[in-house]
Amino acid sequence: KNTMWTENYEFCLELHNTLAEMCSYCGQIERLSSSAKEVFDNSKTIEDQLRSHFALLERGSVDTHTGNHDVINQIFELIKRLGVDVPRRNTTESKAEASKKRTFNLVEALSDEDILALPKTKNRKQAASTRLIVILSRHMMRNKMWNMLITLASDALATSLEYGLCEYS
Repeated sequence: KNTMWTENYEFCLELHNTLAEMCSYCGQIERLSSSAKEVFDNSKTIEDQLRSHFALLERGSVDTHTGNHDVINQIFELIKRLGVDVPRRNTTESKAEASKKRTFNLVEALSDEDILALPKTKNRKQAASTRLIVILSRHMMRNKMWNMLITLASDALATSLEYGLCEYS
């Protein structure tokens, strides 16, 4: 590990994650990649890497539609590393319908007041996986993977109802 990171971990983490985000916004892909790599090589946890992962994935979702499946695989892998269970791509129409029905029943059991009063989640991994699912949903829509999109949306809503809301719910 880099001595700078060992002695100034929080500062280096903040610096390189922020640089990755800024490079993503400005379209500086090479600097984005090198800054993210610095975070991945020196960070202690997956949670510490999330901002750089998001910067890379958001850039991938903004670029032309080439490589979408690579982005999709990266997102599934990240969600798995966060310990959140999501269905894989081979979702059938009947599985999508069952997921939609299960979520509809959860929503129907709550009043509007109950839904509006849902707490904010304190689970960072859950919030991060919700953001990843939102990014993934865009790719599912672009690739016309409708059953997977329905299942993801239903599962994301059910997760928010169970664990609380985050800014991506």
